[in-house]
Amino acid sequence: MNLSDLQNDYPLNEQRIIYLVDNIEEATLEIVAAQIHYLRAKDAAAPIHLYIRSDGGDSLTGLAIASIIQRDGNVHGWLMGAAASAAATIWASCAKRLVFRNGQMGIHPVRWYEERVTFDAAKARTWAAQLNKSDEKQCEIYAEASCKDFVWWWERYNQPGDMKWLDARELICIGMAEKAEDWK
Repeated sequence: MNLSDLQNDYPLNEQRIIYLVDNIEEATLEIVAAQIHYLRAKDAAAPIHLYIRSDGGDSLTGLAIASIIQRDGNVHGWLMGAAASAAATIWASCAKRLVFRNGQMGIHPVRWYEERVTFDAAKARTWAAQLNKSDEKQCEIYAEASCKDFVWWWERYNQPGDMKWLDARELICIGMAEKAEDWK
């Protein structure tokens, strides 16, 4: 992404809006980071509005985007549908989190598919340890963003089953989100 690409999104730039509606992968990191840095350079004090609806993707890339958001601060995350996995971590890292009525956040351990690993045991153990650190970091972000502690998130995160969903009302009840303007 180059400067002219960023400048061509003039209507969204004027409103300081970024949409994150793709799978979280390296290209997403490049685009979101460039947009945040561009908008921050234009006005460091004004909030950036990040609208999220994504099925997630690579957890390490999600953590990288979360780090950029936390470093730059003043990013308002708007959950406008389902944010799963890495997208949930990105949304949770925002300084202010708002949720629309149909918003929901899905979480699961990164290692939820580790039983499908087909390479040697030593590599599998190393890989599992790295994924466990990623899981811990995500639960830390969720704990910082809510009134629930790390242990609560870790237990919820590791419940049996694939994805664990928190709907808009639950996100508000645990202090993780405020109501977006679509609530009556």
